[in-house]
This record gives sequence, structure tokens and C-alpha cells, in this order.
Amino acid sequence: MSTHNSSENHRSHERKTIAAPAVIEYENEEADCIVRDISFGGAKVETKIHGQVHMPVKLQINQHEKVLAEVVWQQDDQHGLKFKSYSPEFGQLLNSIAMYA
Repeated sequence: MSTHNSSENHRSHERKTIAAPAVIEYENEEADCIVRDISFGGAKVETKIHGQVHMPVKLQINQHEKVLAEVVWQQDDQHGLKFKSYSPEFGQLLNSIAMYA
């Protein structure tokens, strides 16, 4: 059963398709992942973790700082993350992705 919430029309931030290597930290463990799309509000990542909806995680893209997020949906190896907060530096990274992706 999928817990994917089809909220494509409810998003307030435009998503950009990317394929960026990243690390996801959850429950004192880390796993490699690929960020498949990203926006100012969150990201879709592909990873082998067994995340649960509402589980807090930290996402680190390409050695940039870690950003606090929450799993909002999960389907197979795909996880939807909602960013909880991030620094101005991470915001600049998102701006760069928005401009050049």
C-alpha cells in the first residue's frame, strides 16, 4: 500500500528535477541517497531506508550542511521530504538549483 500523497497541485514551490548524490540521516544511521527533485519546500529522494511517514531526518547534499526534514510520503524506494528549517547558505544552494537546473 502506498502512502504517497498526490499533492502535485497543492505545492507552493516549483520542483526542479535533478540527480544529486546525498546522504540521509535517520534514527542515528546514515544511508546514501539520490535527490530526484527539489524545491524550497522539500525534496524527493531515492534510498533504501525504511522510512516512516512523519519520521524526522537530516539531508546532506554534496557535502553541504545538513538540513532538517520530515518524511511526508513513502512509496517503495522513493521518499517525499518536507524541509523543516534551513540556513541562508542552504537557501542559496536552492536558489542556484532553481536558476540552473
